[in-house]
Amino acid sequence: MLRFFCAGCLALHPPAPIGETCWTACNFSELLYENWEGKYFLLNPASGHTHVLNHAGFVLLQELARQPATLTELAHRHLEDQAQVNLLAQHIGQLELIGLICRAAPED
Repeated sequence: MLRFFCAGCLALHPPAPIGETCWTACNFSELLYENWEGKYFLLNPASGHTHVLNHAGFVLLQELARQPATLTELAHRHLEDQAQVNLLAQHIGQLELIGLICRAAPED
């Protein structure tokens, strides 16, 4: 089970409308990243931006790189407590805001 911890910046940015949107990682194979003391430092060469993710955020990004998923699918796979769905939605919104994930067409 993943535990999603609130970061201070998540409170500053409301999450994007989530619904049953399908999410995927944007250009994950192009990212340069390093795990340092439990934090993941990512460099996006396309944008020149550097990001710091906790373990849960990085695992979420990796999973969306392997297979697009909706919030409902992610919650079903990783959350035992449905009260954490809002926090997961905030993480998704934050990852979209910084350009690491984007909306994808759902698979039929």
